[in-house]
Formats: sequence, C-alpha cells, structure tokens
Amino acid sequence: MLTLAGERADIVSLTTTVGVDERGGFWAAAIASGSALDDKVSWVRRAAGERWRDLELNVIVHHSEVTDDVESAARRAADGVPGDPMRALDSPHVLLGSIDRIVDTLEERRDRFGISYLAVPTGAMDELGPVVARLTGR
Repeated sequence: MLTLAGERADIVSLTTTVGVDERGGFWAAAIASGSALDDKVSWVRRAAGERWRDLELNVIVHHSEVTDDVESAARRAADGVPGDPMRALDSPHVLLGSIDRIVDTLEERRDRFGISYLAVPTGAMDELGPVVARLTGR
C-alpha cells in the first residue's frame, strides 16, 4: 500500500498497526516507534521518486497531553500496550509535555520524517491550540 501511495497519492497518511493484548483486546499501537515510521517514510520516498518533494505526509496523533509530568503521561499513553511505557516518548503518534516541549517535538519530527500535518482527536484541539499558535507565530 505504501508503494502505491508513493507512486500515485498526493497525501499519504502514515498510520499505526493494530495488535492484540494479553487479554485478547485490540489496541492501536499508538506508541509505534519513530524507527517504524522511518521505515514507512523510506518506503514511500523510494516509490515516489521525483514526486517525493510534492507529497504531503500525515500522521495521526492518538494521544496528546500538555503536562509537566511527562513520565505519568507516557504511562497513560501506553496503557494496555505491551512493553516499556516510556517508548511513548519516541512515538510520532503521541505528543506529551509542555507547550514548548511539544513545539520542539513537532519541529524535530517535521525535519526527521517530512510530516506536513497532523490529525488529532477532536477532544485534543483545545489543548493543542497554544501549540498551533506558537507554530504559526500567532
């Protein structure tokens, strides 16, 4: 699918995978790693060839939290996902920390992955408003 997207799409949404937890419940791997996204972006880039610079890349943010207690927020973001909850800090599908930290994180991810825009849950829009204001210079 990523090859087809790279070859033909104008916008590519880079999503997470789905797994099953030890209780048999489904979870979206919202803490999918940055290296996993690196692989997806590389796949799209190869398929896009000369079109690469014209593509828009989208990432869905499954969990965001403006907070000074990043460690607790990481545990909440990773609730039910196997492994170390601190992996959430590396996930491009999670935004945690102060406004300044989230702004820095988004700029780093833009530079690293080429992400053009994010999709966030409706409930996160008010909380992330100051982040958008800072990024747009308003």
